[in-house]
Amino acid sequence: MGLVNKTRITDNLAVIIGNQHIDVIATEDFPFDVQIRFIKTDDAQLDDGSGKKVFTPEYQMAFAAAYKGKSAFFSNTEDIKSFTKQLKEIKELFEFATLNKQTWFDTASFDGVLSQKVGSL
Repeated sequence: MGLVNKTRITDNLAVIIGNQHIDVIATEDFPFDVQIRFIKTDDAQLDDGSGKKVFTPEYQMAFAAAYKGKSAFFSNTEDIKSFTKQLKEIKELFEFATLNKQTWFDTASFDGVLSQKVGSL
């Protein structure tokens, strides 16, 4: 299945929701690798005797951002302003994802239920 949904979240970050995946797309000069995933946390399947599954797999949203450079180096206030803006964009993305996690889960066509917990990768 092709593209399901693309949403621009900030100036530098967008999200593509496809069949059972979420891809975070960052502009070329954005210095962080950012990921959002739905991770299966419980795969319990019970049989009610009729061959039907009683419970479906449980998923949890998880996200992470890793700085691409070895360390942050600031030589002037503009560097600090830029870095701070990028951190705010990541925060905005994670907050948006948390608020929209059920919609994203449904759009990505996961077979299961979504836990209310949000974690890190």
